Amino acid sequence: MASQPSHHCAVCAVRAVRAVQGATIPAMSGAIVSLLLSALLCVVVSLARPQNYDWALLAHIPLAEADRKVRRGWCALTAEARMS
Repeated sequence: MASQPSHHCAVCAVRAVRAVQGATIPAMSGAIVSLLLSALLCVVVSLARPQNYDWALLAHIPLAEADRKVRRGWCALTAEARMS
């Protein structure tokens, strides 16, 4: 009777491994479906209701890197943050 508990543990281990392997396929298929469905939904909504954004407006936004004062001020702020 001493060998029965070890056999029982081996059977439980095999069942546990099969349960984990069996759970992988539904999880993976759910992830793939959610990825593809969200991509499809994004394309459909973008085609149905385009925003018609004026991309020329981006050319009028000043870049922070072009202004040295802003750059120096940012460096000073990060240095103060590191000290405190």
